[in-house]
Amino acid sequence: MKITKDCFLETSAILSFSMNISNIGTKMNYSMTGVSLFLPAKLDIGTAVTMNPNEDCSLAIAMDFQKLLVPTQPILDQNDNLLKGKDPNRSVPAGIIGSFNMSLTVFRKK
Repeated sequence: MKITKDCFLETSAILSFSMNISNIGTKMNYSMTGVSLFLPAKLDIGTAVTMNPNEDCSLAIAMDFQKLLVPTQPILDQNDNLLKGKDPNRSVPAGIIGSFNMSLTVFRKK
């Protein structure tokens, strides 16, 4: 989406927004151990302002934010008992939604 407006020193400026969700899919086995892991899905949100003071030059300022959409791996003991975090055996949509709150729970103090 682009918005054009007169602004800085009476020059025209173009304001742009973008959003991208990539690499969403089923879990995959990356080794012979049989453990399935989430694909590294990612959410990108960005914006940019492009100013054109004259015909020969332009100035663009851009910013991009990225968020991984995979849940944090739980902490297990030697017997594979869950010490911290949540059970990783969940669906892909549940893993994406869980990625927004699980990373905070791992770093909290007891």
